[in-house]
Amino acid sequence: MPTHEYVVDAATNRLTEFGYDANGNVTSGLVNLPGTYSYDGENRMVDNGKKYGYGAGNRRLWKKRADGVHEVYLYGLGGELLEVFEATAGNPWNVTRQAGSQRAWFGGRLMRVGTARVNSDRLGSYEKAFPYGELATASPTSGEKFATYWRDAGTGLDYAVNRYYSPQMGRFLSPDPSMENVDYSNPVSWNMNTYANGDSINFYDPDGLACEDVLLEGWAGIPSHTTVGGFLSQNSDLSIFAKTIFTESRIGWDDSAAYEKAAISATVMNRWQIVNGYYDLYNHPVGGPLRPSQVRTVPDWGRPDGTIGSIVYARNQFAVWSSPGHLGVAAQGRLNNALSSSETSDQCISLLQSIGTVAGFWSARNDHAMYASGEGIVFTSFGSGSGEANKSKYETTIGSFGSSNVFYGVSQSQIWPHGVPLPGPPYPDPDHPSARSPQTGRELGGGVGSIHMRMTFGCTCCCVRSTLGWQL
Repeated sequence: MPTHEYVVDAATNRLTEFGYDANGNVTSGLVNLPGTYSYDGENRMVDNGKKYGYGAGNRRLWKKRADGVHEVYLYGLGGELLEVFEATAGNPWNVTRQAGSQRAWFGGRLMRVGTARVNSDRLGSYEKAFPYGELATASPTSGEKFATYWRDAGTGLDYAVNRYYSPQMGRFLSPDPSMENVDYSNPVSWNMNTYANGDSINFYDPDGLACEDVLLEGWAGIPSHTTVGGFLSQNSDLSIFAKTIFTESRIGWDDSAAYEKAAISATVMNRWQIVNGYYDLYNHPVGGPLRPSQVRTVPDWGRPDGTIGSIVYARNQFAVWSSPGHLGVAAQGRLNNALSSSETSDQCISLLQSIGTVAGFWSARNDHAMYASGEGIVFTSFGSGSGEANKSKYETTIGSFGSSNVFYGVSQSQIWPHGVPLPGPPYPDPDHPSARSPQTGRELGGGVGSIHMRMTFGCTCCCVRSTLGWQL
């Protein structure tokens, strides 16, 4: 096991053996790379004796080697390296394929380099390496070596897309570009150069970024080039909604986890529609012998001000909020852990799934739809208390989605558009209330004020809305 000893400057948290620029980038001191290193305005290394050029998404497109040969990198649509070309100066320039550089990928995994099949371990390493990336057997060639990174043979550095990583230091050469949502209860997260939060046995960081630095592109209601950390720090309706769904649901991104996030979102939005006066909630099915005075008022569900905050901050309703705008200690710690984790971690993907789910629901709020299960039960509450402690007398149990949360709701016939007169005798057939089927969208019955029920699903990279029924 290789060992290195460094002295840390207590005032700056920098290693005293290395030089740094004003932005905290390492500029000298690596054993395998004598001389100085320079960076561009976006803190990307551009010269260390070799020269580099970058394109969109910080992908390295070009390198000039010490022997004067230019390497040009070709990437696929998903950012995966496909091939390397070599160019030498002349009239005209001579451009050839680098021998053995063609790569084949499947499901995001590198399967073949040239004619050789390759295999990676669970952390994406293709050669045997010690925990922080020093190889068990030295390799004279460039290529994928440790934790998905491309290692430059001439420098010993790993190109990690957004930063360079030094196996010798066990750190990135540049600080993480974001300081948002550092977990103050976890001192390791305070260091912006650490690799995988100091736990390289269990985690890896394929792009050199934490989850908080992932860019959200094409998400409903979120401006392009917004980072996850930046979005969640905005305190907007959408960010409050996302934090609620993430902290109220279990960590996961499988189908059951997606359904649970959708069910919580459906509960929040159904309450939002009722509190803001678009629908009335009754204790019994409309169409029976009840009077308008029997409408249930729900002041404990929030104020009718049109905000999500009013719904989720309502007293004794969503336990993750200790007070308006402040998550409880456990919930905030969970969110901070996700933000500081690798972008490929379960925590991060679950957080992204939460954001995608609420973006779909919130963008459809002015459609004034109510969300129901496949059996036609409108989501109104949930909880993890034993013995249906969170269930009201007028609610029906819907079920659970792989966590301790159990969901409850009311019949479609207990919901009626606000301001629309209740049907008088003869009452509609109670077996065919005036509502649309969640499965088909077909209207059931022909009474006044039919209700449009639907379910919305979110995904990790986009916002998808579907008028599918939800079968338990």
